Amino acid sequence: MQGDKLQAFLEQNPEAKALFEKINELSVSDGKTNYKTKVSIVKEKETYPQYTEWNGHKIIKISNKDNTAMPFQFGKGKAKIIIENLEVIKKFAEEGE
Repeated sequence: MQGDKLQAFLEQNPEAKALFEKINELSVSDGKTNYKTKVSIVKEKETYPQYTEWNGHKIIKISNKDNTAMPFQFGKGKAKIIIENLEVIKKFAEEGE
C-alpha cells in the first residue's frame, strides 16, 4: 500500500494500526543501517461452515470436521446436486483407494 492508502486503511482498522505501530517499534538501528526484525502473524484457525455471498448468490464454505483439510465452497445449485447424489458420493468416499 502506498502512504495515503496505508494511512486511510490504518485509520479505519484500529487493530491493524496497533499491530503496525508494534512492528515499527521492533525496528532497530545502529545509526548507519536499519535492521528490521521478522514478524510472523499467526492467524486464528478458521472454523466451518462459513456463509458468504458471491455476485448476489449465497455460498457455503466447508472443510472436514477437524478443519484440517483444504476448505472448498459452492452455491445452492451445486448443493442441490450434492443432495440428489448423496448416496453415490457416500459410496465413492467409502471405497478403497
